[in-house]
Amino acid sequence: MKKTLAIILAIIMIISVSLIFTGCNSISIKQFFSGKEPSSVADISAGGWVKVKSPVITEEFRKAFDSAAGEMTGMHYEAVAFLESQVVAGRNYLVLCKGTSTAPGARTFYSLVKVYENLSGKVEITSATDSTIEAIVTADLDGGWYAPETPEVTKEAKNALEKASETLTGATYSPVALLGTQVVAGTNYALLCEMTSTVPDYSSEYVTVYVYEDLQGNAEITETKNFYNNYVKAPVEPFARKMETLPEAEKTVGFEITLPESLDKIDNYTVIDDKILEINFEGGFIRKSKLTEDILLGGYTDFPTEKEVEINSKTVVLKAKDELFYYAFWDSGDYSYCVSISDGTTEAELTEIVSGIE
Repeated sequence: MKKTLAIILAIIMIISVSLIFTGCNSISIKQFFSGKEPSSVADISAGGWVKVKSPVITEEFRKAFDSAAGEMTGMHYEAVAFLESQVVAGRNYLVLCKGTSTAPGARTFYSLVKVYENLSGKVEITSATDSTIEAIVTADLDGGWYAPETPEVTKEAKNALEKASETLTGATYSPVALLGTQVVAGTNYALLCEMTSTVPDYSSEYVTVYVYEDLQGNAEITETKNFYNNYVKAPVEPFARKMETLPEAEKTVGFEITLPESLDKIDNYTVIDDKILEINFEGGFIRKSKLTEDILLGGYTDFPTEKEVEINSKTVVLKAKDELFYYAFWDSGDYSYCVSISDGTTEAELTEIVSGIE
C-alpha cells in the first residue's frame, strides 16, 4: 500500500513540474508577442510572422538599424515602429520607417522595411516597400502635425478610432502605431492600422487611418490610405546595399566578375536590387547583370556621339560628347555590362578598361 501511494505521489509531482514549465513557456511567448498567439514554441520556430507586442523601437535596435541604413545609397530610412517578427536563424523584423530619397528637395514617405538580425545582433536591411503615403514630420507652426516620440497608441487615439468605427461595415481597423496628432478645433489622429475585411478569405493589410474628433467627442474617419495600392515598386534611387568585399557582393548576385588590373582606387562594392553588381571606383563605376535586367537603371543622359567598336571579340557601344567618352555597354554570353566615367575620358582609356572586364 505504501509503495503504491509513493508511486502515485511521484506521478503527481512529475505532472505538476511539467505544467509549471509549460506555463513558463506560455508566459515568455506572451511577453514578446501579441495578436494571434502561437499554440506552441514549435509554431514560432516554424518561421511564421507574428505581431509584436509593442511597436516601440529599442535604443539598441535603433543603433544597429541606423548602422545598416547608413550602408545604403539612394534612400535614407528612419525606423518608426516594430510591426512583426519572424524567428529564423536569428530574427526577421517588419519595421515601419520614414523613407527619404537622397535627391535634393525629396519628401519623406512611409516605407515597410524588412530587416534581418543575425544571432550576433548585426542588422541588415533585406527589402523595402516605399509607399506614396507622405510621412508626418513635426511642424514648427501652431496647428501643424506633431510626430510623437513613441509610436504607442494612446488611450485618446484608440477611443477616437473606436467611436469613428462604430458605424463602419465591411472592415475593422486595429490600431498598431500612432503616427501623429494635430490640434485644430478638436484633434486629428493619424494611425497605422491593420485592416481586416469581412469578406471571406481576404488577407489583412496595413493602412493609414486619419480620424477627426471634435470638441464634443464625436469622431469620424476622414481618410484611409492603402499601403499596397499607394506604393512605388522601387525608390527614386534603386534599392542598393554596400558590401565589404567583392566575394560577398558576388555571392549575393550569384555571379562573378573580372576587373581590369589598371583600375584606379575602388571605393566600394554595391549590390542593386540583389541583381546588379556595381563596382565604384575613383571617377566612375562598372556594372554587371543578367541579360534580363535593366543595367542602365532606366536611362542615361543623351550623348550626341555613339560609336560601335569591337573589343576582344565583344561588340561594344561607346557614348561620347565633345570628344570625351562617358559610357560603354555591351552583352556577352548571359550577361550585360556597363562602364560609366563621370567626367569623360579618351576612347583609348575607356577601351583599356573594357578589355579587362569579364
